[in-house]
Amino acid sequence: MSNNFYWIEQERNVPTVSVTPANGDTLEVDTEGLISEDNPRIHIGKSSLNSFSWAQDPKKVREQCEADPDSPLVRDELGQRFTGSEFLARIAGYLDVTKHVGTVFC
Repeated sequence: MSNNFYWIEQERNVPTVSVTPANGDTLEVDTEGLISEDNPRIHIGKSSLNSFSWAQDPKKVREQCEADPDSPLVRDELGQRFTGSEFLARIAGYLDVTKHVGTVFC
């Protein structure tokens, strides 16, 4: 079974949108769900059985996770969130693999 991983955008200053329905109330809508998972800016990579296909440079992903190990930085396609250190532990066997396939792939 494969699993895609993405940067959590909400913690990265994703803007909200103000919506004013007909009743005059103003609602703030979080745009995290509006950001396409196909966006190469947030897609980290995809794990499957014994491999990990990187959509981003593994060294840069490691640096970012090590810089903020206790904050939720990554989510998978099922919505599970990982801190920087949890994500590094999850993909520990893949960090030295250089299968970097680019930013857009299936």
